[in-house]
Amino acid sequence: MKFALYTLAALCLCLPMAQAADSKATPKPTPKHVTIKAISSSEITIDTGVVAKTYKLDDHTVYVFQGQRVPQSDVKAGMRVNVTPSFDGKNATMVTATEAPKATPAPAAAPSAAAPKATPKK
Repeated sequence: MKFALYTLAALCLCLPMAQAADSKATPKPTPKHVTIKAISSSEITIDTGVVAKTYKLDDHTVYVFQGQRVPQSDVKAGMRVNVTPSFDGKNATMVTATEAPKATPAPAAAPSAAAPKATPKK
Protein backbone atom coordinates (compact mmCIF):
# COMPACT_ATOMS: atom_id res chain seq x y z
CA MET A 1 0.00 0.00 0.00
CA LYS A 2 2.81 2.40 0.90
CA PHE A 3 4.54 1.62 -2.38
CA ALA A 4 1.41 2.60 -4.33
CA LEU A 5 1.12 5.89 -2.44
CA TYR A 6 4.78 6.74 -3.01
CA THR A 7 4.48 5.91 -6.70
CA LEU A 8 1.35 8.05 -7.03
CA ALA A 9 3.01 10.96 -5.21
CA ALA A 10 6.10 10.72 -7.42
CA LEU A 11 3.96 10.75 -10.57
CA CYS A 12 1.99 13.77 -9.37
CA LEU A 13 5.24 15.66 -8.73
CA CYS A 14 6.90 14.71 -12.02
CA LEU A 15 3.96 15.21 -14.37
CA PRO A 16 3.87 19.05 -14.14
CA MET A 17 7.62 19.21 -14.73
CA ALA A 18 7.32 17.06 -17.86
CA GLN A 19 4.52 19.26 -19.20
CA ALA A 20 6.56 22.41 -18.52
CA ALA A 21 9.53 20.95 -20.37
CA ASP A 22 7.31 20.12 -23.36
CA SER A 23 5.87 23.64 -23.49
CA LYS A 24 9.36 25.16 -23.58
CA ALA A 25 10.50 22.85 -26.35
CA THR A 26 7.78 23.82 -28.84
CA PRO A 27 7.93 27.48 -29.87
CA LYS A 28 4.69 29.34 -30.37
CA PRO A 29 3.98 30.34 -33.96
CA THR A 30 4.42 34.03 -34.71
CA PRO A 31 1.26 35.73 -35.92
CA LYS A 32 1.13 36.65 -39.57
CA HIS A 33 -0.01 40.07 -40.61
CA VAL A 34 -3.05 40.18 -42.85
CA THR A 35 -2.67 42.72 -45.64
CA ILE A 36 -4.86 44.03 -48.43
CA LYS A 37 -3.80 42.41 -51.67
CA ALA A 38 -6.33 44.26 -53.85
CA ILE A 39 -9.36 46.48 -53.30
CA SER A 40 -12.00 47.76 -55.72
CA SER A 41 -15.41 49.34 -55.30
CA SER A 42 -17.05 45.91 -55.06
CA GLU A 43 -14.40 43.53 -53.61
CA ILE A 44 -11.48 43.33 -51.20
CA THR A 45 -8.88 40.56 -51.36
CA ILE A 46 -6.74 39.98 -48.30
CA ASP A 47 -3.54 37.97 -47.98
CA THR A 48 -3.16 36.02 -44.74
CA GLY A 49 0.28 34.73 -45.57
CA VAL A 50 -1.20 31.30 -46.21
CA VAL A 51 -4.21 31.93 -48.41
CA ALA A 52 -5.91 34.85 -50.16
CA LYS A 53 -9.57 35.51 -49.29
CA THR A 54 -11.97 37.75 -51.21
CA TYR A 55 -14.98 39.50 -49.69
CA LYS A 56 -17.69 41.51 -51.41
CA LEU A 57 -18.11 45.17 -50.48
CA ASP A 58 -21.36 47.14 -50.53
CA ASP A 59 -22.85 50.45 -49.38
CA HIS A 60 -23.17 49.10 -45.81
CA THR A 61 -19.48 48.23 -45.41
CA VAL A 62 -17.79 50.43 -42.79
CA TYR A 63 -14.14 51.47 -43.29
CA VAL A 64 -11.93 52.41 -40.34
CA PHE A 65 -8.31 53.60 -40.42
CA GLN A 66 -6.39 54.19 -37.18
CA GLY A 67 -9.63 54.32 -35.19
CA GLN A 68 -11.38 56.85 -37.43
CA ARG A 69 -14.16 56.14 -39.90
CA VAL A 70 -12.90 56.90 -43.41
CA PRO A 71 -14.17 56.65 -46.99
CA GLN A 72 -13.26 53.53 -48.96
CA SER A 73 -10.82 55.56 -51.06
CA ASP A 74 -8.55 55.92 -47.99
CA VAL A 75 -8.09 52.15 -47.73
CA LYS A 76 -5.28 51.00 -50.00
CA ALA A 77 -3.56 47.79 -51.05
CA GLY A 78 -0.64 46.91 -48.77
CA MET A 79 -2.30 48.10 -45.55
CA ARG A 80 -2.52 45.80 -42.55
CA VAL A 81 -6.17 44.99 -42.13
CA ASN A 82 -8.81 43.13 -40.19
CA VAL A 83 -12.00 42.23 -42.06
CA THR A 84 -15.20 41.50 -40.17
CA PRO A 85 -17.22 39.15 -42.36
CA SER A 86 -21.00 38.94 -42.56
CA PHE A 87 -22.82 35.88 -41.22
CA ASP A 88 -22.56 34.10 -44.56
CA GLY A 89 -18.82 34.86 -44.78
CA LYS A 90 -19.09 36.36 -48.27
CA ASN A 91 -19.47 40.08 -47.53
CA ALA A 92 -17.31 42.40 -45.45
CA THR A 93 -19.30 44.36 -42.88
CA MET A 94 -16.26 46.24 -41.54
CA VAL A 95 -12.73 46.79 -42.87
CA THR A 96 -10.34 48.02 -40.18
CA ALA A 97 -6.93 49.14 -41.44
CA THR A 98 -4.24 49.74 -38.84
CA GLU A 99 -1.16 50.67 -40.80
CA ALA A 100 -0.46 52.50 -44.02
CA PRO A 101 1.32 50.55 -46.75
CA LYS A 102 5.08 50.62 -46.51
CA ALA A 103 6.97 52.20 -49.37
CA THR A 104 9.04 49.63 -51.19
CA PRO A 105 12.62 50.72 -51.74
CA ALA A 106 13.72 51.15 -55.34
CA PRO A 107 16.04 48.41 -56.54
CA ALA A 108 19.71 49.34 -56.67
CA ALA A 109 21.00 50.17 -60.13
CA ALA A 110 23.12 47.42 -61.61
CA PRO A 111 26.66 48.40 -62.56
CA SER A 112 27.00 49.17 -66.22
CA ALA A 113 28.79 46.47 -68.17
CA ALA A 114 29.58 48.87 -71.02
CA ALA A 115 31.90 51.07 -68.97
CA PRO A 116 35.37 51.25 -70.55
CA LYS A 117 38.29 49.88 -68.58
CA ALA A 118 41.14 52.21 -67.79
CA THR A 119 44.46 51.15 -69.27
CA PRO A 120 47.57 51.82 -67.20
CA LYS A 121 50.15 54.13 -68.77
CA LYS A 122 53.72 52.94 -69.12
